[in-house]
Amino acid sequence: MHLARKHGRAFGLALAAILFLAPGAQADGAPDQQRGAATAEAVAHPAAADASAAGEAAAPAGEVPAGNVRVFLNDWEIAGATMSPESRVLVPMRALFEALGAKVYWDEASQTVRAFLPGHTITLQAGNRTASRDGETVTLDSEPRIAAGRLLIPLRFAAESLGATVAWDAAKKEARVTLDWPGGIRPVAASADGAGAATAPSEEELIARYGAEDVELLARVINAEAYDEPYEGKVAVGAVIMNRLRSPRFQGDTIREIIYAKGQFMVVWNGLIDRLPMQADSRRAALDALRGKDPSRGALYFADLTRARAKGFWARLVVTVRIGSHTFFKLPTDG
Repeated sequence: MHLARKHGRAFGLALAAILFLAPGAQADGAPDQQRGAATAEAVAHPAAADASAAGEAAAPAGEVPAGNVRVFLNDWEIAGATMSPESRVLVPMRALFEALGAKVYWDEASQTVRAFLPGHTITLQAGNRTASRDGETVTLDSEPRIAAGRLLIPLRFAAESLGATVAWDAAKKEARVTLDWPGGIRPVAASADGAGAATAPSEEELIARYGAEDVELLARVINAEAYDEPYEGKVAVGAVIMNRLRSPRFQGDTIREIIYAKGQFMVVWNGLIDRLPMQADSRRAALDALRGKDPSRGALYFADLTRARAKGFWARLVVTVRIGSHTFFKLPTDG
């Protein structure tokens, strides 16, 4: 019998039997930290934040018309920039984040957007000057706002929070945004035949982005939750945690906050996260998950249902893939 099964599986199955009888109970990714349902379209197409229905609030009085301010990213112009009444440059959210290579998640109900690049996460809400940057609360000089069906966000805060630099030329009314590593990943490195090959971030680079403690914590959760699972299953467990970090459905701007969210991961409850010996491939799986590998196919939840039938909350989810003894799920509205 594997060590994880000896110490944790019996407990897990007994607890699962109880949870399946209790509506709203949590296990291995239950929705205790959901923020409110996003529409199916907004989740399936995160950039839909800029596709709000016609007739949304017009640009507030006092803004400089779009076109009077110009914004460039690495010499490529980002259209639609404007100046707020507080003399701050605002840019269309979708245009900026796509140019930076960030992943964007939009919650229509709360008018909240979260953008993610490896090592950086920011959260903004239309009409709210309070924002979040890498887990810290920040007060903005100018609030994000919806105008002409697009969410406009403060350029300097958004760009610099995702690792770019911004230079302002007042005479020309131009902002120059510079990002050395578009998308947060090192540029494509040329191969010997000149075709080029993508260079994955090294372990040292991942530690610099996420912090050594969070990388170790991710590896320990993977190790405990998938101790006797195939390597692909271990990476998939790590991917679920990373998917939650990027999703506005879950509160938490760091790996630690996602893992220690109340009632989410059984191995945190029962202490296996600290008791099981670390396997070498668990850390390797954590690094692959941090690099963006996702065998879970976008899942936000997983559970061991090899000897139990999904009921209640689990029965309402959509299966993305089964790997080893784990079944991975997403919400029906996640496309």
